[in-house]
Amino acid sequence: MTVGELVYKQAIEQGYNPDLFKGLVSPLNKAMESYKKAFETMQEPLNRVNSAVDSIRPQLKVLESIKLPQIPEMRHSFSDIEDCFIKPQDRIQKVEIVNPE
Repeated sequence: MTVGELVYKQAIEQGYNPDLFKGLVSPLNKAMESYKKAFETMQEPLNRVNSAVDSIRPQLKVLESIKLPQIPEMRHSFSDIEDCFIKPQDRIQKVEIVNPE
């Protein structure tokens, strides 16, 4: 008797029921088969994507090495910018002549 057979015999004697788990393992096996089949169908497209990425990898390294200048902080408030575009005469709301002379 082999070691595996001895272990199996001892498990049966201790109450192991192999039929109990058949209902649980079968759906798992079917799920694994469907995942395996899905992976096999995706293998070719994944290889093409990897090939495309490998072909542009040198260009990506060049793009990574480019240092862009930093944009300076805005030191002006909106009212300062508004002063540049709104004419002073447009800001006058009312003019009164107090002394005509």
